[in-house]
Amino acid sequence: MQVDRPDAALAIWRLDDDTTPEQLKAAWRELRTVLHPDRPSGDAGAFAAAERQHKLIKAWVERERPCKLCNGSGKIATPSRGGFHNLLMPCLLCGGVGKETST
Repeated sequence: MQVDRPDAALAIWRLDDDTTPEQLKAAWRELRTVLHPDRPSGDAGAFAAAERQHKLIKAWVERERPCKLCNGSGKIATPSRGGFHNLLMPCLLCGGVGKETST
């Protein structure tokens, strides 16, 4: 599934492409504590907007990404003393799947 990069939301939340789900969760907890309508400082409109942004950012953070070592192919060249052979082997990082694995 293709997920569009939420540039504006990432900038507002001061997050970047390498944001982890844990970092997003922490940022959302902090923001919702301040904006929640049941709080004295709360604002229902701002809270609703933040919720929509959170959903966009969450979809972006949880998207499937190509493996950084094999660039999504699932295979890497076999190393040798003088460089690399033309033989391919399963990627050591993603296990040949071609997608980043969650750690």
